[in-house]
Amino acid sequence: MYHGIEIADYILNYAEQHNYQITNLRLQKILYYVQLNFLKQYDHVIFKDDILAMRHGPCIQSVYDRYHIWGRHSIIKRDHDVFQLKEKEEVLIKRVVDACMLLPEYELADRSQKENGPWYQTFWHQTFVKREKVIPVECMRRYVRD
Repeated sequence: MYHGIEIADYILNYAEQHNYQITNLRLQKILYYVQLNFLKQYDHVIFKDDILAMRHGPCIQSVYDRYHIWGRHSIIKRDHDVFQLKEKEEVLIKRVVDACMLLPEYELADRSQKENGPWYQTFWHQTFVKREKVIPVECMRRYVRD
């Protein structure tokens, strides 16, 4: 299992190779869909970081902290560390990235917050004291099984 920032960097390197423009918001949604797809395909998570249910959708805090300085602009990755994944992991991640790039950013964000999805269940059905709740892996697992 990897760290969210490692998967994020892999995605950004892949995006650069394909001239994909990825903002921090889009990156967060791609990571969310990568995690959901790994749960669906392999019944395990690809990265161990918690995914938070924040106001603008699912968010991995460590990734947000590194890339939030880009704001609404596309992230330009300056360091290109070679990060090796297993072939089956690469294939699934690339498939998710390619699919996510077909959608406008606002639609990708809307879909990640769809009613009765893991983000929605966590954000709206928890106490109103603190909005930044962890989306339980088990909630994501049930969602992809249905």
